[in-house]
Amino acid sequence: MVLNSLFLNILATALSFVTVLVAVPPILKVARAKKLFDIPDDRKIHKNETPSLGGLAIFLGFIVSVTFFTDDINF
Repeated sequence: MVLNSLFLNILATALSFVTVLVAVPPILKVARAKKLFDIPDDRKIHKNETPSLGGLAIFLGFIVSVTFFTDDINF
């Protein structure tokens, strides 16, 4: 039972990782096309313009993983 749960957790993590890996390039393309950048200033750490839609890919990976690997009743 524990081994099955561990396998499902690893599989969910892998699915989330692959989803983010696939989603990042199109999201970056849209960010560049729409000029959605965070411009650095004195309060920022980064030195170059940074696309600000990276969290969208992480959220998408989370949603896909939760959708496939949770019970509707227990969630």
